[in-house]
This record gives sequence, C-alpha cells and structure tokens, in this order.
Amino acid sequence: MRNTGVQIPPANIPNTVTGMFQLYFTDELIQNFVDETNRYARTKIAALGVLKPRSIWRKWSDVTMMEMKCYTGIILKMSITSACDMKDYFSTRWDNYIPFFTDVISRDRFLMIHWMLHVEADNPGMQRQTRRMKIRNMVTHMKSKCTELFIPKQNIAVDETTIKFKGRVGFLMYNPQKPTKWGLRVFSLCDSETGYLVQFEPYYGQTTSNALPNPNLPIPARIVLHLVNEFTGAARNTGYHVYTDRYYTSPSLGRELKKLGISTTGTVMKNRKDLPEEVKKKYLKLKKHE
Repeated sequence: MRNTGVQIPPANIPNTVTGMFQLYFTDELIQNFVDETNRYARTKIAALGVLKPRSIWRKWSDVTMMEMKCYTGIILKMSITSACDMKDYFSTRWDNYIPFFTDVISRDRFLMIHWMLHVEADNPGMQRQTRRMKIRNMVTHMKSKCTELFIPKQNIAVDETTIKFKGRVGFLMYNPQKPTKWGLRVFSLCDSETGYLVQFEPYYGQTTSNALPNPNLPIPARIVLHLVNEFTGAARNTGYHVYTDRYYTSPSLGRELKKLGISTTGTVMKNRKDLPEEVKKKYLKLKKHE
C-alpha cells in the first residue's frame, strides 16, 4: 500500500473553505466549462438565423472565467437559500430582495449562462451523446482529484449515496427506505476511518449497468470491482479490506477480490446465489442482536 492520508504537503494545504473547494473545482475544469459553453452557445445562436429585435441573444457575449466562477457560486448559494422560482433570487422587491445575487451578476446574464451551460458540447459527426457522455469530462476530472489528493487506510467501504434531486431526468431514483427518498444515485467507495469519498460512479440507468466490466458477474459484484479497479489503477495496490452491505456481498465478489489481493467482509442474504449450504445452516440462523 502507498503512503496513506492526505497527499498534499502540509505547507500547501489551504486554510480556507474556498481554497479546499478549488483543490477539486480547479481553474482547469472551470475553463473547460467556459470553452464548451461558448462553443455550444455560438452553435445554437447561429442556428437561430436572424434574431428578433428584442431577442435576449442579441446581448450574448462569450462567457469569461470570472463569470463562470460567479455562476458556480450562485448555484451553490441557491442550494441553501429557498425561493419559489429561479428568477425570484434576483428580485428587487423589498420583501424578496437578497443583495448577494444581484450584486454578483445580473439576472439576464445569469439566465443566459444557465440556458447555454455545457460541460461537454455535442461534436458534429460523432455519435449521439448519451447521459454519461454529457458530463464525462467533469466526472473523470473529479474522480482523478479524489484519488490524487487522499489515499485511504486499509479499511474501505462500498455503498450507494442518494443526492437529493427532484428535477426532470430519466435516471431519477426513488427509494422509500432511504432518508433522502428522491434523488440521483451514486455508487461510492469511501475511507472507513474518515468517510472521505475515494472513488464514485454515477448511476445513469441501464447505460451504467451495460458499461460495467465483468459482464459474467452479478451487477452488485461488478459495481464493487469497478470502484476498486478505478481506485487501485494499474498499480494493483493490495492489502485493502472492503466492507459491503447485503446488496453487494456474494461468493463471486469475494473470489474476484481475492485475486486482487483484497479482503472483504459484509452481511449477506440467505438466498444469495452460490452461497454454500454449510454457511446457510451454520451461520444464517442467528437470533436478533446476535
């Protein structure tokens, strides 16, 4: 195993929340947003042909790095500030007025950036973009940063996370047993000691399942192996111990992890395929709290 813990020299560790945020949301990533948004906007506006005299797109100009940072800050602020409609954040009425939003950027400029925002614009001549491809470069960047900046200790855990969301997307999930019932599902591999997110895989529906490696294995086992392989990479770091819940635990997963030099522990369902009979008889008759 590599040296565990934070992979940043102590002298370079930021002492502000903004600095920590920028370790992951780098200028390089934001510049990518700027370039793709401007490219997409120019294509869309050109396709409109002759603009109407009062069209808002007559005011369009390429987004700058500073404007994209302002846009990102406003989106984050909106997540903790309630309003009935997006335009209400920029209201100047005395009963709704919030100075922060109008001081940072005008409402029309914000909406233009919001409508044209693209992380990875469509490329002419290429195959039709899938859900995964539309944010592929951002997800790839974040995955690399998560692994680059922190190496977990021996014990790691795999589970699923629900990001609260009720928007209109085809892969919205509903789970009545979770505290956050509606949202976007993300499969996560975390450091057991600190809870740090080491590796993740967003769930886009069937496209995610089809793209997972080891098609001969059950989907839960493929998820764990994918996250572990993404984390360990070509170095094949061994010595880790993966903890899973009953959704993921299976004999086939244990065998595959053993090949990688990784141990596993987890709860298991009685009807899990390939579970040995002696295990069912001896260990799966525990009473409550045993």
